[in-house]
Amino acid sequence: MPSRVEWDEFEVIGQPLRLVRPKVERCTRDTLRVARAFIHNRTGALSESGHEFTFEDLAAGTLDGEVNFTSDIALAVHEGTSAHIIRPRPPRRSLKFYWPKVGMTVFPRLVHHPGARPNQYLTDALRIVGRALGFKVTINVRRRTQQTAGQRRGA
Repeated sequence: MPSRVEWDEFEVIGQPLRLVRPKVERCTRDTLRVARAFIHNRTGALSESGHEFTFEDLAAGTLDGEVNFTSDIALAVHEGTSAHIIRPRPPRRSLKFYWPKVGMTVFPRLVHHPGARPNQYLTDALRIVGRALGFKVTINVRRRTQQTAGQRRGA
């Protein structure tokens, strides 16, 4: 779930990337740290799936920083979910999970999940850190379900 931080181009014009790089690297590192603090850690899997990258395009003269959470539940936690039914994956006939409310492991055939409110841990962290460092913050959430026709065909 990449988000983007842009530095005001008037501050960057004429600045060598070697002077800009430390600020971008600090922004990505701090964004990851703050985002992990905003995540509810039941298992720790979502928090551990976070990574930050900084990469330079010498031809274009740009420096990009990116923070990703690669867990399968990252987007659902960040954007929230509506009510839905959870069924077991074949060949299993039932689900298996510990239910704290009843204090035991249960094996239902399906679960009517009530949905979840969004926890925008990444965008909230990005706004806090980016603005503190003087960046203009723009948010671009890429959803895996939104593909172009060419991406679906494998083009």
